[in-house]
Amino acid sequence: KKFHSIAVHSGYAQVDGKSLRVLVELAELKDEIDLERAKSAEKKANIQLNSPQKNNEMNDDEKTRLKYELKLKRSLVRQRLALMV
Repeated sequence: KKFHSIAVHSGYAQVDGKSLRVLVELAELKDEIDLERAKSAEKKANIQLNSPQKNNEMNDDEKTRLKYELKLKRSLVRQRLALMV
């Protein structure tokens, strides 16, 4: 048997007996991940998440925070997969 590890971002999985269906927006194989780029994305997302808010509109602030939280999560998943042995 051959196994592949895949980073999966924003999606759903359905398990039915012995079958698994996965519907995702983005999936990446380990070989497709640029580890340095993922580390850089993590740093940029952390900077944005920890910077003072630039405006007082809750909707914009919330959307911006969510955007960078998702970027941070994607970068961490990519790094974890890239470092797997």
